Amino acid sequence: MNAPRLAQSLSWLAIVTMGIVAATCAVRAKATPPSYPLYCQGPLHTPTGSRPLTPFKWSNAGAGAVPPGPGECAWADRGPGGSEIQSGGNVICGGLGSVANLAAGKFAEIGVYRNAGLKNCMAVTQLVGFVQPPFSDSPSLPAVAPYASCGLDSNHNKSPGQPAQVNYIAVYSSAYAKWCADANYWPTVGQSALPFLTYYDAMVKRLMSLSQVSIPLPISVEVWWPDGGACSCGAKFGEQDSVGVTGDAFLNTFANPQSGQVIPGFWGYLLSLHETVNTLTGQIGGGGWPTDWWADHRSPFPNMMDEQMLSYLGTKYGNQTLKNAAAAQHERFADPTQSSYDSEVAMFDNLFSSYGGFAAFSRFFGLVTKDGLQWVAVAQDPTYTPDNNQSALLSEYVIAYLALSFGTTSDITPTFTNAGVGTKDTKIQNYSVSSPAVKAIASAHCSIAAAAEANVNVAAQLSALQQGNYQDATAAGGTKTTCPSECAWSANQCVAKW
Repeated sequence: MNAPRLAQSLSWLAIVTMGIVAATCAVRAKATPPSYPLYCQGPLHTPTGSRPLTPFKWSNAGAGAVPPGPGECAWADRGPGGSEIQSGGNVICGGLGSVANLAAGKFAEIGVYRNAGLKNCMAVTQLVGFVQPPFSDSPSLPAVAPYASCGLDSNHNKSPGQPAQVNYIAVYSSAYAKWCADANYWPTVGQSALPFLTYYDAMVKRLMSLSQVSIPLPISVEVWWPDGGACSCGAKFGEQDSVGVTGDAFLNTFANPQSGQVIPGFWGYLLSLHETVNTLTGQIGGGGWPTDWWADHRSPFPNMMDEQMLSYLGTKYGNQTLKNAAAAQHERFADPTQSSYDSEVAMFDNLFSSYGGFAAFSRFFGLVTKDGLQWVAVAQDPTYTPDNNQSALLSEYVIAYLALSFGTTSDITPTFTNAGVGTKDTKIQNYSVSSPAVKAIASAHCSIAAAAEANVNVAAQLSALQQGNYQDATAAGGTKTTCPSECAWSANQCVAKW
């Protein structure tokens, strides 16, 4: 009678024993460590053999801060340390395929891990391909198939019979961006888009640093089937902000309209930057910028910022393509000999160079934020929609705060009106901007700031200023000591400098 129970016990013992053996084997099995991007600049020599070993030198800094020098490799976010540094020399172990024998001046990205069992060499797990600085400081490799899904979104393929929505796949993820691409189009554009992944990371970081404006990160970057253009598209794929770019932007070229110089990938660099500038400024003033001369109906401010950021990044990282793209963007809009010339882009270019560049606009964003201004409330525009916001009052406020941030001692309102503010946009009825109103708005800010610093209650005056009622926003109680640097103390009042 006990035999069946004994057999059953032996069966359970066998199962348990097999589980223990399997668990032991699992513990003993060595999983491949996680891989990280390694950025290298040639010349690198890769000898032939069954296990190629490519010697390299370590860069002292992370590639996101300083691109590796000739013959050097670097991690994305830091310099080397500990057992990564070998006294007998460092090597990459494994085949490098198309990036083997990397030529001088060329950059490549590969995925590696430190192989402690093979003299701490950098073992190759993924060949990303040829890239160019700027590089990301977020240690993230592009995804490889099979890709995870970001979700469904609009299908930009206009062919008959196509579904309304298609699957977007997660092709790259970093601290700065989550790239989601039309699964049907990514195989066409994937390899060509590689340089843009790290460029975008570096651009977002620098844009936020230079402007002192934060964007909720990561930004979703949506690459759709070629359909022209780009957008700042709001929330997408679980992220608060997104930009969308036509897929062929990474494949097409553009010729400088003045010199004829061809710039590969011009639209990929430009469109992703342009819409990210719009995303950044959307964090300030609650959005609702003047659509007639800031962005939307026309885009003078982001068009200027495109040129300046491309120039900055190209110069900082020695990337001639970005410098060429900046020159082409300047020719498009700021050269009066071109048919596409925009006097308001040229105006912003001149303001940028005359009043301190990124730092001046950073001060501007800071003052708007500190005073709690919301442009829709200021504008008092009865025709307001998210794509339509304008009024003389709104323009006067923006000009006043720009003038304060620039530290000008003279009235610069004519600079804006002469460039076409209030009269250039054909989509709205013309309006006139008043120099006295601009000065009064600036002086109201100054009086409030000085009084608040002197611990005077300025809630009523600040509320009036925020509602566009600057005439009732002058505060008393400030002193020469509490008058802020963007203002002047005159006749026992803290007022605008002009």
